[in-house]
Amino acid sequence: MTNENIKLDKMMYQNNKISYNLAFLGLGFNVVFIFLALNTINTRSYGLMTGFKVIMNIIIMLSVFLSMEKVKVYEKKFSIYLIILGIITIGRIFWLPRLFLKGTHITDKLINSNYQMRAIIQIIFLALTSACFIASGIIGYFRSTALEKHRKEGMKK
Repeated sequence: MTNENIKLDKMMYQNNKISYNLAFLGLGFNVVFIFLALNTINTRSYGLMTGFKVIMNIIIMLSVFLSMEKVKVYEKKFSIYLIILGIITIGRIFWLPRLFLKGTHITDKLINSNYQMRAIIQIIFLALTSACFIASGIIGYFRSTALEKHRKEGMKK
């Protein structure tokens, strides 16, 4: 047995902690982002769009949580879901923080302060979120593919 085979044999009994921890870190960045975004919104403009943003974030966070639990046990399909959620998060960069960069949907308190800085911080947190989700998905995909290949080779013997 080579070192690579031993490593793959160990993977059958160990969780994919790297992918799991990266996705968990991405969830943390997403939570910080949503708190910043909701604290920046003008209280007079609460409505359907604010509700949509909250619902969208809840769905994304629940999807990520489900995917990271499955990636932890080397489910390849959920690695792809994490990559897709990372791409969706990249798309979110061009939606919500841009409203703040334009100066719409901001609170009266932020009009006198530097609301553009807050939007830039939100963009940074969304970029970190998407990077964590995509990295988690890619690592999970390659690890689950290697483990799947190793299992097939083991069955042939």
